Amino acid sequence: MRRPLPPPDRWGYRGYCVCLMVQGPIGDAVLGIQSSLGVTPPMPPHVTVKGTFVSPDSLDLVRDSVCQHAQQLAPLELRLSELLVWGGERRLLVISADASAELQSLHENLYQAIEPISTNIYGGTGEESVRGFHYHVTIYQRVDEATHSRGLGAAERLPLPGLYQADSLHLMGRATQQDGTSAWTVVDRYPFGLPCRVDGAGCPAPSPSDPSV
Repeated sequence: MRRPLPPPDRWGYRGYCVCLMVQGPIGDAVLGIQSSLGVTPPMPPHVTVKGTFVSPDSLDLVRDSVCQHAQQLAPLELRLSELLVWGGERRLLVISADASAELQSLHENLYQAIEPISTNIYGGTGEESVRGFHYHVTIYQRVDEATHSRGLGAAERLPLPGLYQADSLHLMGRATQQDGTSAWTVVDRYPFGLPCRVDGAGCPAPSPSDPSV
């Protein structure tokens, strides 16, 4: 059973996840649907590869771990296959993503690396168990029936199935906004194949073309 998110930690986040951002035509279309329905705050289209965790021993340890995995990866192909409605009255509309061997391996590796240094809100079972994880892109959730009907009609025009190539991991955190609501925001981006910094900051090393070098 999923635990409620705690208050913001010392870094200002209530929870974290690791994901692959979905951009291009499908990502743009998902953002367009959210905007047309007035979904707030908008949710960056993404496929989660390490589900929500809280209270990490050290945010730098998490960042270093994600970066170490990212630097060993080549671009990863995602196949977004079909629309699914989950959650009954919660009206959670998602696009399922195929569980390829590469995606499953990435999830298992991140799961093993982050579990010992954080608290899993799923208790290590259900959605966050290694064998029971469901890869998907959330379009919206917790909307009324009329909004859901409009959203489903728009989503049925998405170009599915579709292929998307991911080239980086993103660490996301759920932060409290000025209006008191909380939303997922990007903490760091880790491009595949780039070395990590050696100062413990967890971020990718700047490339030679980076003007800050």
